[in-house]
Amino acid sequence: MHRKILAICSALVALGAFAMVPAMASAVTLKHGATTLATGTKITALNEEHALFVAGGTTVTCNENWMTGTVHANTGGTGANSLMGTISAASFNNAGGKDCTSGLGEVKVKIPTLEAGKHWCISNTKTADEWQLQGGACTGAVEQLKFVLTFTSILGAEVTCEYGSEESKPVTGSFTTGTAPATLKVEKEPPFIRLNANGLCPETGKITKMAFNLYTDNLNKEGLTITNP
Repeated sequence: MHRKILAICSALVALGAFAMVPAMASAVTLKHGATTLATGTKITALNEEHALFVAGGTTVTCNENWMTGTVHANTGGTGANSLMGTISAASFNNAGGKDCTSGLGEVKVKIPTLEAGKHWCISNTKTADEWQLQGGACTGAVEQLKFVLTFTSILGAEVTCEYGSEESKPVTGSFTTGTAPATLKVEKEPPFIRLNANGLCPETGKITKMAFNLYTDNLNKEGLTITNP
């Protein structure tokens, strides 16, 4: 009986230890049909849903959004950064290239950290089906993600609010596998802090909704797939 009790206890300890191990990523590969995309291949991400940024009691809504860049790594490995993309440009607008909207009027979105040859880097993490987006190039140091909101209808004058990711923390989210186009969705409502001193701007904000689908960077805009065998 004593041995049986010890065996049961050992099994419970082993199960508990297993439960504490985080989900590890399987091998992920970005493909166009059956073809694995080579390093340097251009890709485009188009919004799958409206993008929402909430600061104070104001919600900024953008419904026509895109990002473009190139494949930086696509090794088919199981570790973090086995799938990486360099983002060289991004745009957040409403249909027809019009400004985004809010309860305070129209809002122009500008991304200074993608100007003058600067980049963002998006990559898979150690956790299964999870990605992260950080400021800076994939080959460089991590930088703060920044964007500028210019409200054009407040008290008849423009008000500019600049926001940045907290402590240069990356934005994280989930990605779908096995279907085309693959969808990347922002999770956990990443927080941002006010960077300029304008007291009319709320001190903090967060992305509450954002998702993109991955496509080829051509006129046909064919869906790309992330495989996870």
